[in-house]
Amino acid sequence: MKSATPGVTFDAYATDTTHHWVLCLCPNETLSDDLEASLFEWKNEEPHDGVACYGISIPERNDHGWQRCPPEVRPVTRGLMNWVGKMLSSERCEKVLSKDLLCFHQP
Repeated sequence: MKSATPGVTFDAYATDTTHHWVLCLCPNETLSDDLEASLFEWKNEEPHDGVACYGISIPERNDHGWQRCPPEVRPVTRGLMNWVGKMLSSERCEKVLSKDLLCFHQP
């Protein structure tokens, strides 16, 4: 894994990837088995032209169990997305994947 270069924004790294799609994860997140299987099927399909991102539902595990959270932007197209900052969670995508990305509470 490469270290970040000071002064370079995170979006610059996404545009430099060799793959068309980038799946963004936080350190306290993991793919559910269902999402992993769904992504294998999804990557074999031809995405629609002009689709820049997909939303994924991210339930969060906390002291009270699983809490549903609204979908966040996670798979992004390197050529069609342009953002400044660490993650696009406030952006909206027209399409949402049907399976969950799991988030575990940070102490």
